Amino acid sequence: MKTHHLFAALLLLIAGAEAAMAQSLVVSMKGNRTKVYSLLEVDNICFSDSNIAGGHEWVDLDLPSGTLWASCNVGANSPEEFGNYFAWGETEPKENYCWETYKYCKGSSSTLTRYCNQSQYGYNGFTDNLTELLPEDDAATANWGNEWMTPSKAQYEELFNDGYTVVEQATENDVKGKKITSKRNGNSIFIPNAGYGYNTDIYPSGSTHFWMSSFSDRNPYSAYYSGENTSFRCNGLTVRPVRVREQGLVRQIILNKTALYLAINTSEQITATVLPQNANYKNVVWESSDETVATVSSGLVTALSDGTCYITCRATDGSRVYGSCYTTVRRHDTKEGVDLGLPSGTLWATCNVGASSPEEFGDYFAWGETAPKNEYTERNYKYCDNGSILYITKYVVQNPYRAIDNLTELLPEDDAATVNWGSEWKTPSKDQVEELFYEDFCSTEFTTLNGVNGLRVTSKMNGNSIFLPNAGCYAYYNTFLPNEGVYWARDLDVSDDYNRRAFHFWFQTNIDYNGSQTRFYGISVRPVKLPVYEIKLSATEIHLSLNDWDGYELRAYTQDNVPYYDVIWESSNVDVADIYVDEDGVAYVCPIDNGTCTITCRAKYDHSIKAECKVYVED
Repeated sequence: MKTHHLFAALLLLIAGAEAAMAQSLVVSMKGNRTKVYSLLEVDNICFSDSNIAGGHEWVDLDLPSGTLWASCNVGANSPEEFGNYFAWGETEPKENYCWETYKYCKGSSSTLTRYCNQSQYGYNGFTDNLTELLPEDDAATANWGNEWMTPSKAQYEELFNDGYTVVEQATENDVKGKKITSKRNGNSIFIPNAGYGYNTDIYPSGSTHFWMSSFSDRNPYSAYYSGENTSFRCNGLTVRPVRVREQGLVRQIILNKTALYLAINTSEQITATVLPQNANYKNVVWESSDETVATVSSGLVTALSDGTCYITCRATDGSRVYGSCYTTVRRHDTKEGVDLGLPSGTLWATCNVGASSPEEFGDYFAWGETAPKNEYTERNYKYCDNGSILYITKYVVQNPYRAIDNLTELLPEDDAATVNWGSEWKTPSKDQVEELFYEDFCSTEFTTLNGVNGLRVTSKMNGNSIFLPNAGCYAYYNTFLPNEGVYWARDLDVSDDYNRRAFHFWFQTNIDYNGSQTRFYGISVRPVKLPVYEIKLSATEIHLSLNDWDGYELRAYTQDNVPYYDVIWESSNVDVADIYVDEDGVAYVCPIDNGTCTITCRAKYDHSIKAECKVYVED
């Protein structure tokens, strides 16, 4: 850069101007144009071969957004110098670039403490839904001043848009890099192949590496550095600052709605007004802070599941201006069942027993009890004699200390879901839980809802979802264990010698739906219901002879006379007649020997729903 303050020339110009026009300075421009300035407006005259802002040069490539690109990196004095290296979101260079030294984590990529929109990557489930660098965390702003910033992804894409620029490999002073030349005015910038820092080393690269201001929407532990490429946020990359022409900059985005309330599967349009009207580059991008709750496309918001999120309209000219709408998606009936398109037809409740919204914990119950209580111990467990969990008095299949009743599933009168919500609701069976978490039917995501950590289960069949909060549980000596998702199933763990345990499903960082838990623990209940409440058979009594080798075809139907295949068939005496089910789910009763038995058909996901057929076999 060459700048000369020509004071003698200034005096001569002013004197000449005063002689010619008394109060004005006349400047002759190319193309026979003339500009006239009042002497009251002239403070200094200087000549420069580049543009300067805050002591740093910039180049105008005549881009539609008005973005002006710096001629060199932060920490460099010329275009080919690499300059300083920064971890994303840090404003000072350092000697070691790794997760252990990264400012915004607790030592690993899954313990982020800032700029995190997915709870599985946040420290103790932390999220703040910040997706763009704030000025105080921007190395360009912190080192060069408020008018400078790290480029956004949109500004990077504009720079490398072949409609506006020509990009070519180049070398300056023996340093390889990219030369980007404007197709509009011929101006160009050079960006060196500076590589990146990892641990204590700088690794060379055959391409340009410099941070953008956005982290990856796929993995928040990474941020963009060129196009769709990402790098770990703890790595050291260079920063090439940008600024925007003040004239024509977006100053305000006004949304016609700042709060929105939607029902699931409904949509509403939000419109944005970009000010001033004469802004050079009025393009905007729309984004949702939680796309599992609501998505947005060109301002059209579509509600997907219970929860809240921010719908944001953001300017892409580098002005950092945006407008937001706080969006709430709610079901009016908290006891409504969500259809996840599961093969069984099971509908999962939107919230726990005792809760009024999906993220509330609700009440806690010992297994087989129907009311919450202040203490959860074996001493006050309803089905425990002598204050010992060894002496179970109900739901017993192999306890040597008590009579056996062979009850393996909660009866309606002992089901917290049924007693509190009505006869159509039940605590889910183990089969229903396994179906919910079967990867062909649903996907799972650890996330937050209104600041509560939990698990979102989304149907791959129809896109509907439910949220299960980490409600914790009351364990031994009434100790409350937080930060876990624990829910009862209605099945007894028959493998336990003393029938002390019942099945549950549990999650924190992984999902376990085959485990069991001590029955007197206080645990949440998420109810389910089946649209099938009655099974009808094609026959209730059949007579067979031993010569009926092909068997008798027996079919099951729902209360609406729809064929029903999610059933379990049983024979009360397989020495008299057995049941065979073919690959299409059709059942055949096969005679074995003379006698009488009963064929029972039970709903797979609710064994209490059943139908029977009497079978007589005669020679």
